[in-house]
Amino acid sequence: MRLISSKYPKIFFTLFCVTYSLLASGQISSKYLKADSLFFETIRKNDSLARNSLKNLDSISNSKDEVFLSKTCQLYYFQNTRNFPKASTIQHTLDSLVQFTSTPLSKFRYFKGKGKTALFSNPAKAPDLYDEALKYAPNVSDSSLVFYYMGMAFELQNINDSSRFYLNKSFSLDSTGEVSANALNGIAKTYFKEDNVGLAVSYLERAAKKFNTLGKLINELSVKTGLGAIYLELEEYEKAEAVFAYIVNSLPLHQRKVGLYSSAKLGLISSWAFQNECDSVLFHSKEMTFMLSEQEPNNYKKLIGLFCDMSKCLSYNKEDEQAIFAAQKAATIAHKYQDTSFYPKVYLAEGRALAKTSPSRAQKKALRALSWNKIVDSDRFEKAILRLLYQLAKTNGDFKGALEYFELLTQIQNENRKDSINVAVANIEATNRASLAEKDAKLTKEKLKSETLEKEKSKLYTLMLLFAFLGSTIFLSFIIFIVKRRRDKAEQVNKTLEDQLGALSTRLIEKQRAIRQLEEEIQEEKITGNFSKKFLEELKVEQDWSKFMSLFETRYKTLWNHLISIPDITKSDLRFCALSHLDLSSSEIGDLLNITYAGVKKARNRIRKKLKLDSNVRIGDYLKRVS
Repeated sequence: MRLISSKYPKIFFTLFCVTYSLLASGQISSKYLKADSLFFETIRKNDSLARNSLKNLDSISNSKDEVFLSKTCQLYYFQNTRNFPKASTIQHTLDSLVQFTSTPLSKFRYFKGKGKTALFSNPAKAPDLYDEALKYAPNVSDSSLVFYYMGMAFELQNINDSSRFYLNKSFSLDSTGEVSANALNGIAKTYFKEDNVGLAVSYLERAAKKFNTLGKLINELSVKTGLGAIYLELEEYEKAEAVFAYIVNSLPLHQRKVGLYSSAKLGLISSWAFQNECDSVLFHSKEMTFMLSEQEPNNYKKLIGLFCDMSKCLSYNKEDEQAIFAAQKAATIAHKYQDTSFYPKVYLAEGRALAKTSPSRAQKKALRALSWNKIVDSDRFEKAILRLLYQLAKTNGDFKGALEYFELLTQIQNENRKDSINVAVANIEATNRASLAEKDAKLTKEKLKSETLEKEKSKLYTLMLLFAFLGSTIFLSFIIFIVKRRRDKAEQVNKTLEDQLGALSTRLIEKQRAIRQLEEEIQEEKITGNFSKKFLEELKVEQDWSKFMSLFETRYKTLWNHLISIPDITKSDLRFCALSHLDLSSSEIGDLLNITYAGVKKARNRIRKKLKLDSNVRIGDYLKRVS
């Protein structure tokens, strides 16, 4: 039946309203309710079954409330299939007919449907409409769903505190259904927007677990995709690899197309690239390059990331020409679509690929990447860029620049250590909140179902839980405070010792060079006299060496005990090991120990024999592993 004729709109619409008002009384038959229930079972599973259910509802609608409910089902169907023009037309029809309906179910469906319409068009209006729907909610599950939509309306407006309030309320009313899993996912989004990564990860893990329990595979894998992306950003590459591998292996074959599969596969490739598992990266990149290139405009971001990962692994395998080609391919796509968010990544890839063949060009690319990263503001990229600049500066003999980049890198790493502590604390808090939410959900259900006597018991039980929660919170807070205080103190002591070691090593180098220069001047110009001898005496470095080794022993106690336990280890061997652990170059070690380059090589071979190391193992790397 057409509601509005193109020739006589007012006449036909008036006739429809009159006909509707003359229908039977507002009673809903059990036959209609059964068909209505069948429609809601099919709407998310099978589109053709849902359409057939709609036709059946229209055919059996007799009373005015049944006709109204049938219209609300049409509205939900078109909202679910994203056919917003038709949904808008039905919404206008319902607005004109709501005055004729009488049952709470009809009112509930009307306000819930109108709230969802507002959710898509004007989220600020949605909470008031959902608040009206709550007055007519027929059961706890429907109330939980309405609270979920209210939470999402506030999330769309970036009002995160209100969003979490209603999403937690939704979860507490129904902690077992699909709505509860969606609520956990929504809470994770709000925490991620506030950069509270620890709580975001915790809620995403719970949401994925809940979807898994409910058998909602695609929902679970979608949540895990976001979880894997966060693990990559946190540089927890093994966890990211496990998550993305789970997604790829869990997807059915007929769904392994561009979309969820490609996102997970690219995440898996990125996790391999960061762990230098280059053979796996290059093998799987061929499949993904072909898949994504077929629809480049829709997948250019994924292509950029893929070519950057390929370039990194090709550089690692010393295939420099191919690495440069892959990096330039990524840069071409990024510039083609003018996506500046990828500029740090593509310039870093180009710099890394050019590092061996053209260090000067590589440095320019790396500096450009660092400049663009100030806009993107990614700690992960900044550390990778600084590592590259540090290596290039050492290669070019710019030790001052290398030291500056090393200090910046150390500063970022120290900040990341503090962030990891905060994430751990946040996870503890999230676990505590989750436990409390589960208990609160059980208490809420008991409160709704129990008699007056049961309510009194639940109040007493709530009070006991509150005292237990307060006690556990105080205890956990005390433990966290002690652990954090000890960690901060240890980090501060270690940083002070490392700074003193760096300063002393620099001072020792300068003194040794000054001594050598003065000795040469004395020999060449035959300078004699008390003044020169006295000046040379002041430059003696043995006292500084004693202080340096004392600091090294304090900072790296485990390594020191290991070294002194080695038979025939000498004082000069210990000094050589300390300087190697600090990553000083051969020329710097030679200056400090007052020996030639050949002497440094002999000392290195002698110590390698005492440490029983193979010739391909760097002494500095071995000492760092021991420490």
